[in-house]
Amino acid sequence: MRASKQQASTRRKNLWVALALCAITLLAYSNSFSAGFTFDNHGLILEDARIREASDANLRLIVEHTYWWPYGESGLYRPLTTLSYLFNYVILGNGDQPAGYHAVNFLLHFGNVLLVLLLARKLLGSEWPPVFIAALWAVHPVLTESVTNIVGRADLLAGGATLGGFLMYLKSAEKEGRRRWAWLGGLMLATCAGVFSKESAVTVLGAERCFGSGDTANDDLLGTPTRDSPRLRPTAPPLRLAQKPRSERRWRLEYARRAGDW
Repeated sequence: MRASKQQASTRRKNLWVALALCAITLLAYSNSFSAGFTFDNHGLILEDARIREASDANLRLIVEHTYWWPYGESGLYRPLTTLSYLFNYVILGNGDQPAGYHAVNFLLHFGNVLLVLLLARKLLGSEWPPVFIAALWAVHPVLTESVTNIVGRADLLAGGATLGGFLMYLKSAEKEGRRRWAWLGGLMLATCAGVFSKESAVTVLGAERCFGSGDTANDDLLGTPTRDSPRLRPTAPPLRLAQKPRSERRWRLEYARRAGDW
């Protein structure tokens, strides 16, 4: 009985936190909904015939050609981003009215804010510091263009895939057997979705490798830790130093000493 009350209290608290973050985000970007189509928005949305109709022919054109087609083959392959414009233009019926596109950008950004909250709680293991980190992510000016510029959606999609993929990577460290591989499968799908939204999402693989335990006996090819690996901490001193070259052992020991970990 006490456990159920505690769970209900936690859910209510999480709901209030989410509502507060939504209010902060909306306050920061409320003026973006009246912004029009500018610069690259004309070529990628208003002048792209592929998003005018949800047909097999247009879907093939989106998949078979690059981001800036028909103006040329740019080398940027972002079919999921282009499909999201088609979703706005045809499915939601926004056409050449920018408000609906901005609403989708806002929702994607707020989804990323929640992912930052979950990821920070996972990494820090505390309750309130992650809330402030997520609030900072919500209003940080470095993200202004990604949210207010409609074609900045590529960044939002890639960012969401990177954050979600990294969170799934951490979740996989807590599981064994099929559940672990299920999380890793989700990570693979998130990475693919991110890369097909914007190529910079491939950095999630590097982040996972850098965050791995370094214990090659327990890590797979991506550096994914298992239950037997050291506790995940970005500053955790590596185990099995005796297996490292002498110069590397000396550097790691000195780093750990100066960081105050030992």
